[in-house]
Amino acid sequence: MELNIKKISEKKGAHLNFNFYEKLSPMVIGGEKIDFNTPAFVEGTATNVGSGILVEGRLNTEILVNCSRCLKTVCVKIDTEFKEEYVKESKLNEPSYHELYEQGEIHIYKENKLDIMNEILENVILNIPMKVLCSAECRGICSICGRDLNVEQCDCRTESVDPRLAALQKWFEK
Repeated sequence: MELNIKKISEKKGAHLNFNFYEKLSPMVIGGEKIDFNTPAFVEGTATNVGSGILVEGRLNTEILVNCSRCLKTVCVKIDTEFKEEYVKESKLNEPSYHELYEQGEIHIYKENKLDIMNEILENVILNIPMKVLCSAECRGICSICGRDLNVEQCDCRTESVDPRLAALQKWFEK
């Protein structure tokens, strides 16, 4: 996802509106594969703010992830706003810009092209819920036999007994 900013790079206050669809490749985060159900729709404005280019926009897409309890595939909608600042690569020689770049507060661009792909993917990652559930009532998978408890019940005993009280439990079972 590259923006050609030649028209706005020389004039402070100039802006460029953009919108596009981009098919994103699957990615792996924390060992879990994330697939995209729909192409990402990105729209926004790039504005020359004098010190650099400010890109503000909105991202819409759908991802496919596994339910945290039963591992069924779940479609999660991502609709988020983003705001990123870019400076020319040559400005990294200045200590203040170099420090901001090291902290991830600003990004660099070369010539008259802004590549916003990394920031789009970063915003997708930041908006994935910590725990995805197929439904609030999801009962998950039995930790003993592996059955999907949303589909069928099992007869496994899931309570664990303190080994110091095991003899007492046997006495009550008689």
